[in-house]
Amino acid sequence: MRTDCFFMLLLCGRGIHCTMNADFHNDILTVRHLPLGNELEGLDCGVLALYLGKRSIEELFAVARGFRKTGGYELAFEEVSGITDEQLETLISFRPRYVTLTWNHENDLAHGCKSSGGLKPRGKEVIRRLNRAGIAVDTAHLCRQSFFDVCDASDRFVNSHTCFSAVHANARNIDDEQIECLHEAGALVGVTFVGAFLTAGKADSENVVRHVDHYVQKYGAEGVCLGSDFYGTQDLPADLLNYKSWDILVEKFLKIGYNREVIEQILYLNLKNFLYGR
Repeated sequence: MRTDCFFMLLLCGRGIHCTMNADFHNDILTVRHLPLGNELEGLDCGVLALYLGKRSIEELFAVARGFRKTGGYELAFEEVSGITDEQLETLISFRPRYVTLTWNHENDLAHGCKSSGGLKPRGKEVIRRLNRAGIAVDTAHLCRQSFFDVCDASDRFVNSHTCFSAVHANARNIDDEQIECLHEAGALVGVTFVGAFLTAGKADSENVVRHVDHYVQKYGAEGVCLGSDFYGTQDLPADLLNYKSWDILVEKFLKIGYNREVIEQILYLNLKNFLYGR
């Protein structure tokens, strides 16, 4: 472990802000106009997703053109329904780190978690072209059948922001068989902070720790990171409202017996290595 990271984690126990933080998914580019202000203060590297919603693909591209990768921040696209072949080539030119096929519902590519059914022919073609360009397919938001179809069809996939059904049941969460599929493929999983995915009651940082620990106890710490969904939801744990508050997670992980190397993996290194290599 690097000396600087060891020293920073040591200081956390003394109430000093010190963690290096990496986030697999936030939606700031969806809700904020460029240039960004200080909203990302405390985030050392991460992926900023552009959610389609009611906008057109071309409107997403306009934001992407104004986006510049600085300070370790990367780009992703969240839902690309209706994308044409020409638009897909433009999307690939932005070099996103991952692309999410749908957002909860059925579209021309796949079925979301509020639908049921498999990956569609157009979805298979989009996956083939993304993988050929070295871009990962995000399995977040998919229903179970589409999830496994994507895993079968894709050479490179991830799950950017989810929680685990064994800890709390929710349509957006994934079960242990899905976790195992991701783990066996070496696919990175981001645990999200969305309160409804974490627990039935009022969520706090301990709920995040429980979901992370469910993964770690089964498969170790190398395949899991955090995918907060900041700016994509207002349903957040009361003590995890911004990146500067992530130090509390260090305290919680230390409390349940995690060592500093494992904490650094989860909070920073796993995602950093996915984005930039070891």
